[in-house]
Amino acid sequence: MKIFKNAVMTMSFRRNLFKIQRARWRQKGSRLWRDGIFLFLFFIIPLPHADTAFAQSHKNDSLTVGSAAPTFFLKNLNGEEFYLSNYCGNLREPWKNQKPAVVILSFFATWCEPCLKEIAELEEIAAKFAGQNLKIFLIDVAEKTGLVTAFMKKHGFKLPVLLDTYGLVAQKYDADKLPRYVLINKDGKIVLHGKGYSTDFKERLSKNLPLLLGNLGPGEVRLAQ
Repeated sequence: MKIFKNAVMTMSFRRNLFKIQRARWRQKGSRLWRDGIFLFLFFIIPLPHADTAFAQSHKNDSLTVGSAAPTFFLKNLNGEEFYLSNYCGNLREPWKNQKPAVVILSFFATWCEPCLKEIAELEEIAAKFAGQNLKIFLIDVAEKTGLVTAFMKKHGFKLPVLLDTYGLVAQKYDADKLPRYVLINKDGKIVLHGKGYSTDFKERLSKNLPLLLGNLGPGEVRLAQ
């Protein structure tokens, strides 16, 4: 029964990710042979460890405020390894990062126009809180390194990018609609999360970050949900 449930959830996520890919085709046009290859690989060949990922990260159908952020491993644009547990929660290598950080994750794709707005505002937030213990990571969903590198260069974005090549981390974080952001406190717990771009996105983060970073006393500001 558990295996069947995991399989159903895996297919459900694939359908949602296919909708994202289909939107990309509509915006940019497509080559038939690429579309055919994508459909074959996506629906016929199983994603690596897909059932394991769902068994570990989808005990609940969606993320909840106060729950532990799912841990993961990815590589950045330079091929360097990234572990979320190096930055928040129970630190994987405390001798390297002695102080846990507040972390913002933002799932995006190069074809996603609303993602441009969210990334631009995250760049502003990074500048505003520069020098404080805040880490912001962009996570590209299922695109090639060269395409993502060109995108970042074109728009002048400086935030670090992680490559979710197979969409497994997007799967863990229920990122079936882009952009998808998650704010994680120093203890590794989810504070805020949302799907799709919102005009009050930057305001909500700006209200929460001073408290999470320890710049204000606990009675001076309330977390904005």
